[in-house]
Amino acid sequence: MRNHLLQPLLAMICAAWIGTTPGPAQAAQPGVALVLSNTDYASLPALPGCTLSAHGIAAALRGQGFDVTEEANPAIGQVDAALSALGDKAAAAKNVPVVVYVCGYASAFNGRPFILPVSANISRPADVLSQGLLAKALTGAIGRAGVSTALIVLDVVPMPGMTDPLPLGTLDQPELPPGLALLGAVEVTEDAPSPVATTLIPLLKEPKVDIAAVFAAVSNRVTGMKTIALPLSRRGDGAGLLIGAPAPPPVAPPAAPPQATPPQAAPTTAAPANTAAALPDESQMTEFDRRTVQVALTKLGYYGGAVDGIFGADTRAAIRRFQHELHEPMTGQLTQDQSKRLLAAQ
Repeated sequence: MRNHLLQPLLAMICAAWIGTTPGPAQAAQPGVALVLSNTDYASLPALPGCTLSAHGIAAALRGQGFDVTEEANPAIGQVDAALSALGDKAAAAKNVPVVVYVCGYASAFNGRPFILPVSANISRPADVLSQGLLAKALTGAIGRAGVSTALIVLDVVPMPGMTDPLPLGTLDQPELPPGLALLGAVEVTEDAPSPVATTLIPLLKEPKVDIAAVFAAVSNRVTGMKTIALPLSRRGDGAGLLIGAPAPPPVAPPAAPPQATPPQAAPTTAAPANTAAALPDESQMTEFDRRTVQVALTKLGYYGGAVDGIFGADTRAAIRRFQHELHEPMTGQLTQDQSKRLLAAQ
């Protein structure tokens, strides 16, 4: 009798336990993404198309399981924090695909493109150095994350008054991933998703999307729309799926067999040290050293003032922008190591 009463109770307990027992292990995180839209500008015409484009991109990626951070009208500080968090997430998730989408106005100074936040009020070209976001910060975050598959989309409009094309092609740097698709266009419609976004969104909803397919589709659409586009670049052979499976880890090349140590050549007289690459700490710099720093900052697009050996407000702002790119404290005061890195980057 006791067994007869216990059997239904045991069956209920077993059924409940089975229903709450975890099934097969969850699939790896499909990817991480950062979606930025700059719409409500204080001193420029609004770009409502950016809001619509960004929402569509973010929704499609969330539908595929991506960990998406979406920022609307972010300040530069918010973008910096979001890029840092993106790199941390990508590193922690072990080589998942990464997507970065940015929509808004852009400008350039000394051949370097800048994304303009909604607070930007550019009255002279050099203002982008203190008010804009160096576009290379976006690609730099991808390079540091150590991923093999990434998609970067710059859906931007030249700031009104610009006559030269945006130098977006300068963003293709050697340190970027082998499976990178770097896409960009400079046409965003006022009240509808952009041509690039309307091409991307359906692709991002497919069960499987290869980097090469994304690159080809968006490139063709941009060309068909006669939109000014950067030299769209795709590295390697499109290795890696953006959607559909975790990206394979990079395969290290086989180690070369050990080589016999060659005989040492006779010592020669050392070449003179490069004095420009051995600047002292800023507190010990001469006027010539300070002029050297200003010339380097000018060549790299951070500085547009006089080369006079005086580190005034404009020079300090340029140094802070350079320190920002190094992801170091923006003190406006150069350390000896930062001086060397500045001169090496020319």
